[in-house]
Amino acid sequence: MQRGTTTPSALKVEVKQAAMQSASQTVLVATSSKYGTFGMYKVAGLDQFDTIISDAALAEAAADSIRKQRIELLLAPVGGRSK
Repeated sequence: MQRGTTTPSALKVEVKQAAMQSASQTVLVATSSKYGTFGMYKVAGLDQFDTIISDAALAEAAADSIRKQRIELLLAPVGGRSK
């Protein structure tokens, strides 16, 4: 959780950072399987996001870490399909 968001592509870093800087609100959407995996290039710290959306399979330690940073955390149900 300390590394924040990363990408394997150096070309994407500037684009993602520029999008975040021009946004009035920043939202990270990532499945729980993305937590703990890292690309070579850092995009932003988690503290640079207003809201993080993930799924309910997110590890409790990860969820606690996000909440301690006073970032809004929204968790979607896992498993079923909506109609």
